[in-house]
Amino acid sequence: MDPESIGRGGIMSNDIRDIASIARSFGANSNAINEGFDYAVLESARKLNSNEYKLHPQLGYISLNQRLSNDEVLAVAFQYTYRGKVYQVGEFANGSIESTSVTQNPEGGTQAVNNNSLVVKLLKSNITDVRQPIWDLMMKNIYNTGAFQLSEEDFRLSILYSDPSPINYLTPVD
Repeated sequence: MDPESIGRGGIMSNDIRDIASIARSFGANSNAINEGFDYAVLESARKLNSNEYKLHPQLGYISLNQRLSNDEVLAVAFQYTYRGKVYQVGEFANGSIESTSVTQNPEGGTQAVNNNSLVVKLLKSNITDVRQPIWDLMMKNIYNTGAFQLSEEDFRLSILYSDPSPINYLTPVD
């Protein structure tokens, strides 16, 4: 699903740019590709500020400075160089895609405002079910144990998970 092939004979047509027509943008593959399993739609995203994450360029990973909630989505667009060739994953908001375009209706004086969606690499979905296919598309967390010189002999690791309360929980008002 290369964003450069959008509308040029690839899997995705130009309908991917309109949030109302994303589901049909996969053409003949529309029945096989499902929202929430193969891709996620996010209507109001924002670019993180540089103080909200740390980039580790030598190791190739980013660290967020605060925890994401279960219902939050994280995605990236980036470029890298391999054997002298530059590759790009996802689309940049300041790239060749205009976020909003205004077209004039030739028959009347009305204008149409079109919002264009970006295609980016999903790092974390709002679906946390490991049995879903989208789980394999997401990047996983790396946890520092703070230990060193570990050996497999007599090694034991216990992982505990505390399910946080729902973020959108509303308390009743008297």
